[in-house]
Amino acid sequence: MIKIIKDNILNAKESIICNQVDNGDMDNTDLAKQIKQKYPEVFKEYKWFLSNLGYHFGTCQLVLCNDGKTIANLFIKININQNNFMSTLKFFNNIIGRDWEFYFLKRSFEELLMAKKHNLSIAIPHGIGCLDKNEDKFDIEWDVVYNIIENVFWDYDVTIYSLEN
Repeated sequence: MIKIIKDNILNAKESIICNQVDNGDMDNTDLAKQIKQKYPEVFKEYKWFLSNLGYHFGTCQLVLCNDGKTIANLFIKININQNNFMSTLKFFNNIIGRDWEFYFLKRSFEELLMAKKHNLSIAIPHGIGCLDKNEDKFDIEWDVVYNIIENVFWDYDVTIYSLEN
């Protein structure tokens, strides 16, 4: 079941807070910037992950924080300014357009399902995996993302945090 709460996700009662990251820097969303500031240990682990592991798109990095929360860095966005962008995508030649980001999101969520084994609760930010909310396509993309959440977590409760109605 999906529950929607109007609140800042950093106030979440859930054990795991999802965070959308890319392969460049942890400043790609307002939430990522806030997490980087509140939980410097997450940024440190994120940088280690990037420098020591090769392929990481569609993965979920779990970082236990000093206050007991766990941040789930979901590697779903590719920093398109990187020179190796096209060579990276050659591995996903059957995926077109923005569909590869939705594919990576689904794979990251599937890795996060390990939380079920440990009965850990999951908080997901509204708009994860979508373009900037000022973009015309946001509502369409959110429908796709919501469908992914429903399909991956079909038998597990998750909470979506939204700052808007």
